Amino acid sequence: MAFTNLIPLISTLLLSSFLLLSHGLIDQNQTFQSMIIQACDKINNQDSCLSNLQSHVESHGHHTSLSVLRAALQNTLNEAMKAIDSITKFNTLSISYREQLAINDCKELLDFSVSELAWSLSEMNKIRSGFKNPQLEGNLKAWLSAALSNQDTCLEGFEGTDRRLEHFVKGSLEQVTQLIGNVLTLYTQMHSLPFRPPRNNNATYTENGNKGFPKWMSDGDKDFLVSGRKGMHVDSVVALDGSGDYRSIGQAIYEAPTYSKRRYVIYVKKGVYQENIDMKKKKTNIMLLGDGIGRTVITGNRNFMQGWTTFRTATVAVSGKGFIARDITFRNTAGPQSHQGVALRVDSDQSAFYRCSIEGHQDTLYAHSLRQFYRECTISGTIDFIFGNGAAVLQNCKIFTLDPLPLQKITITAQGRKDPHQSTGFSIQDSYIYANKPTYLGRPWKMYSRTVFMNTYMSKMVQPRGWLEWYGDFALGTLWYGEYKNYGPGSSVSDRVRWPGYHVISDASTASLFSVGRFIDGMSWLPGTGIRFSAAMVVALTVTSLKKDKSKGPDVSASQKAITNICQTTDYEQACVESLKSAANDTTDPKKLIELAFEAAMKHINDAVKNSTVLEQVQKDQRGKAAFATCRDLANRAVHDLKRSFNKFNTFDITYFDNMLSDLKIWLSGAITYQETCLDGFEGVPGDSGEKMRDALKMAMEMTSNALAMVAEIATFLESMGGSQNITSRRLLSERLPVMGHNDDFPDWMEFNKRKLLNAPPEHLKIDLIVAKDGSGKYRTINEALKEIPRNSNRTFVLHIKEGIYQEKVHIDSTLTKLFMIGDGPTKTRITGKLNYKDGSSTFNSATVAVEGDHFIARDIGFENSAGPIKEQAVALRVSADLVIFYNCHMDGYQDTLYAHTYRQYYRDCVISGTIDFIFGDSAAVFQGCTLLFRKPLGGQECIATAQGRTNVRQPTGFVLQNCTFKADPEFQPLTKHHKSYLGRPWRQFSRTIIMESFLDDLIQPLGWVKWPGESYIETLFYVEFNNRGPAAPKAEREKWPGIKELPSNRVQRFTAAEFIDGTRWIAPTKVPYNAEFIFPVPKDDPNIKYSPVVPEENKDLGSAKDKAAYVNTPPDVLETPATPPPPPPTTDSTPPQPSNNSETPNTDNSPPSDESSPSIPISGIAGPPETSHVYADAPALSPVSQPTKFTSNKLSVLKLYFRGV
Repeated sequence: MAFTNLIPLISTLLLSSFLLLSHGLIDQNQTFQSMIIQACDKINNQDSCLSNLQSHVESHGHHTSLSVLRAALQNTLNEAMKAIDSITKFNTLSISYREQLAINDCKELLDFSVSELAWSLSEMNKIRSGFKNPQLEGNLKAWLSAALSNQDTCLEGFEGTDRRLEHFVKGSLEQVTQLIGNVLTLYTQMHSLPFRPPRNNNATYTENGNKGFPKWMSDGDKDFLVSGRKGMHVDSVVALDGSGDYRSIGQAIYEAPTYSKRRYVIYVKKGVYQENIDMKKKKTNIMLLGDGIGRTVITGNRNFMQGWTTFRTATVAVSGKGFIARDITFRNTAGPQSHQGVALRVDSDQSAFYRCSIEGHQDTLYAHSLRQFYRECTISGTIDFIFGNGAAVLQNCKIFTLDPLPLQKITITAQGRKDPHQSTGFSIQDSYIYANKPTYLGRPWKMYSRTVFMNTYMSKMVQPRGWLEWYGDFALGTLWYGEYKNYGPGSSVSDRVRWPGYHVISDASTASLFSVGRFIDGMSWLPGTGIRFSAAMVVALTVTSLKKDKSKGPDVSASQKAITNICQTTDYEQACVESLKSAANDTTDPKKLIELAFEAAMKHINDAVKNSTVLEQVQKDQRGKAAFATCRDLANRAVHDLKRSFNKFNTFDITYFDNMLSDLKIWLSGAITYQETCLDGFEGVPGDSGEKMRDALKMAMEMTSNALAMVAEIATFLESMGGSQNITSRRLLSERLPVMGHNDDFPDWMEFNKRKLLNAPPEHLKIDLIVAKDGSGKYRTINEALKEIPRNSNRTFVLHIKEGIYQEKVHIDSTLTKLFMIGDGPTKTRITGKLNYKDGSSTFNSATVAVEGDHFIARDIGFENSAGPIKEQAVALRVSADLVIFYNCHMDGYQDTLYAHTYRQYYRDCVISGTIDFIFGDSAAVFQGCTLLFRKPLGGQECIATAQGRTNVRQPTGFVLQNCTFKADPEFQPLTKHHKSYLGRPWRQFSRTIIMESFLDDLIQPLGWVKWPGESYIETLFYVEFNNRGPAAPKAEREKWPGIKELPSNRVQRFTAAEFIDGTRWIAPTKVPYNAEFIFPVPKDDPNIKYSPVVPEENKDLGSAKDKAAYVNTPPDVLETPATPPPPPPTTDSTPPQPSNNSETPNTDNSPPSDESSPSIPISGIAGPPETSHVYADAPALSPVSQPTKFTSNKLSVLKLYFRGV
C-alpha cells in the first residue's frame, strides 16, 4: 500500500488516541507507545500500521495531538496544491466550452481550498504556541468545512457535459477530499466532546451589545450598516451618469486594493448596472454601499441553459474575506424557464448583507461556503432559491415566492451539508415567508442538510407537511431540520413530515445553538460522530493493497492460471485459452488479458474478411457481391465497436462501473449483431458462400462472445460483492437520476440547448439548414443537405425538412453524429423509397432511410417503403445508431418495416405499420405510446408484429412495448378473420420481447405468439405480457412454451425505460414525453398465479435475485412530467380510445397521434411523483446474487484478479 494512502488512516488512529486521552478515557501515565498500540488494535495488518504510524509521528519530533493534527493539515495542503497542478493539465486537452468553464471553476475552487487550509494551518500554529482565543475553534471548523465543499462544487460544474472529463477530475480530487474530511472529523472529535448546553437556557441570541450582529464584525462596520452613507468615509464612487469616479462597479473593484486589512468603501449611486461582477478572494474587506433596494440595482441574466455552470451564473460573486453590502439589489432576470440562474453567490468568510434585495427564480442566493449574515434583506424565487453549504444566518428577512412553471413545486431552501462534522447550515430567524403558491420550506440537497426556522411568520400557502424530499428517502434520517416558535397560518407543526431528521424544537437551549453568537461563530451544536466505512472504501483499499504485488515478476504458471480463471467465464472456453496463451506474454494482469481478448476478436474479424475466398466465389452473382460488400462494411463496424469497447475498458474506473459496463455491453452486443447481419445478407445467394462466410467468421464471433461474457462477469462479481449498490449509490442520487432542480442536467451526450429543439415548433428553432421540395430552402433534396453537415460534430445540427414527398434513399452514416431532423408532420414530410429483397436488394440495404450516426433525433417525419407485400422484405427505416429518439414519426411498409438493428433506441408516439415482422432487429428498444397497425397481407399470409433477434444470452437487448396499441389498419379490419395476427415470433435463439400496459385488439390470436419456421427457440426465448388490456389481453389460451414467462411486477420493472435502456439519464431531460416506470396502477401479485422461477438464462445481462424477484437498481422516477393527463386505469374489456378528427396528435395514451406537429412540452422544475409513477416504500430490500459460474468457490480471488490492474 502506498504511504500517502495511509495518511488518513494514520491520522485517524493517532488522533483517536489523543481524543481518548483528552477526555480522560485512558491513563495519562501510559506511554506513547502504548497509545499507538491501542490506536492500531483490532485492525487488519496491525504490524504495518504500527510501523508506519510510529515513523510518521517520530519524524515530527513531538508526541502531541496538536503536532499530529498540524502534520495532517500540512500534508492535506500539499495534496491540494498538487491537485491544482493535475487539473490544470486538463486545459491542454480538446474540450468543450462547458468543460473549459468547469475546469476553470475547479481551479478557482481548489485555490479556495488551498487558502482555507493555509488559514487553518496558521490557526493551528497559534494554538500550538499557546495563543488563546475562543474564535480560533470557530475559524478552523468554518474553513475546513468550506475546503471540504469546494471539491463537490467543482464536480457539479460538469452537469450538461458527457461526464468523461469529470471522471478524471474526480480521480484527481479523491485523495485531497478524503484528507480534508479526516482532518475535519478529527478536529471536531477533539473539540466537541463532551457536549455542554449553554448556561442560559433562555438565551436565543447574542448579547444586546451586539445588536444581533456577529461578534466578528467591528464596531465601525456595525456603524456603517446602521448609519448609512451620511458621514461615512467613501473611497470611490460609481455612477452611471459619470458623476463618480467610475461608470461600472467592476472597474471600481478592479482598482480597489488587494488583500486590504482596512475597510474599502465603494459607493454605488442609483441606477441599473448590467454587469456580472466576480470579486476574487484577493479583494478583501470591500463594502458596497447603494442608494437603496430598487434604486441601486446590479442585474444580469446568465443561466445554465446558456451553457454556464451554476457556479458561474451569478450576477455578483463575492469571494474576498469580510465583504459587506448595504442598500443594493442583486438580480438575475433569466426567468424560470432557464433553470439555474444565480443572483448572488457568496464564498466570503464573515460577510454581511444589510437591507439588500436578492431577486431571481431558481437558485437565487447561492450561500456557497463560509460564514454569512443577512439582516433585513428581501429574497425571492421559485426553486431552491436559498441554497449552498455556507453557515448562514438570515435575520429579519422577507422571503417571497414567485410563480413557477406549470407542475413545478416551490422550495425555499436546499442546504448542501455533505459531512456531519461540517459547521454549516441555514438558520432563518425573526423573518417572514410570503408564499403565493403552495410552498415547502426546503429539501435536502446533500446527505447532512441542515436548516432551522425560528420565530418566523409563515403564510397559509406554506404546506402543512412543511418539507419536501429530494427524492425517495434520500437523507431523511441524516438531515437536521428544525422549527422553533414560528407563527402564522402556515406554521402549525401538527401535520409536518415524520422524518427521523425532522425536529420540533421545544427548548430555548437547543434553539440558541443556531443563533448568531453560536452558529456562525463556529460553535458546534452536536457531538461529533464517526463515519461508517462504505463498501466503496473497502474495495478501494483492496485494490490499493493488491498493487504492491506488481513488483514481483510474472511467472508462466501464474499467467496460465489467470488465463484459465478468466476464460472459465466464457461460452467458448478453449478458444479463449488458446487465443490468450499466444498473446499473453506471461502476464497475470486480468485487465490486460481482457484487453487482449478484445484485440483477438478484432484480429479475427479483419482476417475473416481479408482472407476469405467468398469474394472470388460470388463474383458472378450480383446479390452475392452486394452481400460480401455489406459484410465488409459490417465487419468494419464490428471492429469499431470492439475498439471503443477496448478504449473504454482501458480507462476502467470502478466508481463508474455502472455506466461504463452498460456502454461496453451494448457496444459488444452491437459487434455480435453486425456479424450476424453480415451472414443474413447471404440469404438467397446461390451455392455455399453463406456457409463459407459463417466458417470464416466462426472464430471472430466466438471471440466477440467471449469478450461480452468477460465484461458481463465483472458486473456479476461486483454485484455479488455488493459493489453495484454500494459503490455508486451516493453518486446515483445526484448524477444518474437528476432531480428536477439543481441536478436537472442533460443527457451525457446532449449539449445544453437541445432540450429547446425538442419542444419548439420549427418556426421557433434556430435552424442550421432547410430542405424544401418547392425550392424555398437551400436544397431540394435531403442527400444534398447531408453533404454540408459537419462530420463527427460535438454540437447538435438542426435540419428542417419542409412539407413534401422526398423520393430518396437516405444514408445517415456514422460520422453524422448529433443530427436532429425535424419535419412538418409525419403525413406532410414523407421520405419514401421502394428497394426490396425481391428485386435484388438485401434486407439490410433495402432501407429507405438508414441511420448510423449516434445521438440522432427525428421528429414529425414519415418514413416509407412502398414496395408492397409482394416484394417481401422492404425496410422503411433502419436504425444502427446508439442513443436515438424518434418522436411523432410514422414508419410505413409491409414486411420488415422498422429494422431496429442495434444499440439503444427510444420511440414515442409513433405509428408503425406492416404485415410480417414489421418491427425486427436486435437493439435494446423501448416503444411508448406507439400504435402498431396491422396491414392487409397477401393471401394465405399471417401478420406478425415483432421478430426480435437476440443471439447471445448476455446481450442487453430486446423490445419493450409499453402503453402501445395493437390494432388493424382500417383496410385490413374487415379481413382480420381471414388472416391470423400474432404479437411476435423468435427470430433468434434468445429472442426477448416484453409487452406491457398495452391495448391488444381482437385481431390478435388467443395463442398470442407463433414459432419461427423450422426452428424451435421456445425453450430459450423470453416473452412477457404484463398488465395489458383489450379483447386479446387475457392469457388463458396463450402458448405454454417454457420461454413465455409469468412475472410479478418487481421483475417486470427491470424492463421499464429507466432500467432497461437507462432512459432517465438520456431521454427524460429532453422533455420528450417519457415514462420512466409503470404508467398504470400496478396490480397486486396474485397468490394463485405460479410465477416463473428465475433461471440463469433469464438474467445473464441483468442483475438477479432469489426466486421471487430480480434486483432493481434504479431509484423511483421523480422526473416524469407527462404532457397530458395519465390514461385511465386499465381494464381487460375496454375498447381503445377513439382518435380525434385530426389523426396525428401525439399523446401519452394508447391512441395514435392526431396532430401534425408535436405538442409543446412543459419544462418543469421540481416535478413531484406523478400519478403515473409508482413508488413502493414498503417493498422489501432485494439483495443481488451472482449467477452460477464454474468457479463460484473462487469468487474473491477472481475479483481481486479483475482489479489488480485497475
